[in-house]
Amino acid sequence: MQWCPAPLAGAQASNINFVESMSFENGGADVSRSKQYRKQYAFSFTGLSEELDGIGVYNKYASGFYGDGLFFFADPYAFETNLFSAGWASPGLIEQGWENIYDVAPTFNNTSSNSYNQPVRKATWS
Repeated sequence: MQWCPAPLAGAQASNINFVESMSFENGGADVSRSKQYRKQYAFSFTGLSEELDGIGVYNKYASGFYGDGLFFFADPYAFETNLFSAGWASPGLIEQGWENIYDVAPTFNNTSSNSYNQPVRKATWS
């Protein structure tokens, strides 16, 4: 994990997911799609010097210097509050189509008003 300068606000993003299709000899077809997707961003930086301001790390990731894995941005707030991955730390994501983290389906409710920066929705398992 490495700290990188944040790109300019308002980066264009698109949702990318896995899609595979297969055509059968009888004229039928099969299409498989992933339930989740990832964001792909188009970043821009202005007035920065690659080496002085540390943005050279993006070129190293793009060229495979750090391997061919995915590139993730992490919210510093999550570092301080969450010990788990996003699906576990924010189970309300299941309501948005993420995989369930338990074998029983949760119920979803609004979180009561609070001053602790808690999410507005919650998942409850019984």
